[in-house]
Amino acid sequence: MIHATRRLCNLCYTLGLVYSSLLDSHGALVGDTALCQGSVGVVDLGHHTVDVAVVRQLMPLPASLNTFNLGTSRPLREMRAQLSARFERELSMVETDMAARAGMLRVAGCERPLPEHWDAPLRENGEALAARLVEEWGSGSNLDCILLGGGGAQEPRLSQAIHARFPHAFVVDDPQLAIARGYARLARRLGGAQ
Repeated sequence: MIHATRRLCNLCYTLGLVYSSLLDSHGALVGDTALCQGSVGVVDLGHHTVDVAVVRQLMPLPASLNTFNLGTSRPLREMRAQLSARFERELSMVETDMAARAGMLRVAGCERPLPEHWDAPLRENGEALAARLVEEWGSGSNLDCILLGGGGAQEPRLSQAIHARFPHAFVVDDPQLAIARGYARLARRLGGAQ
């Protein structure tokens, strides 16, 4: 039951990312025609997991649905421990995430740069994720493009590792909200068709 539910969620996530790139805010088709006529690799980089699929002519291929336990939570926990020890203060996960995005941390009222190699857990996670995608898709030459979405797509160390292996991969606009935006755009399209 849990596996079937996870696959259904994966299906929903991947289609939401495609709709987000294919439709405008009124539901009109504006994206690359490869998104609706070709084969698209979709990667949802989440906090706990990374969901992937291949969508061909707007239909996810069931055999392509997969989930990897390579979300941002593990590297953030490792960085949290490292930064908390370095700056002698217990950081929350949110503070750790914000420090990673800014490259600095506010300590005792002053902005302090992060120590050397602070981002090693993120870089390692990005490399592990890219390697898993290579296992799934090979060179990706059978895919017209690869969409990267989810909150983890905003982390350049993850998206760059994927892009280094798959040059035709790109981060969708506002990736953290892309799935919700894609379904809102689809609803406008379907509502306008009546």
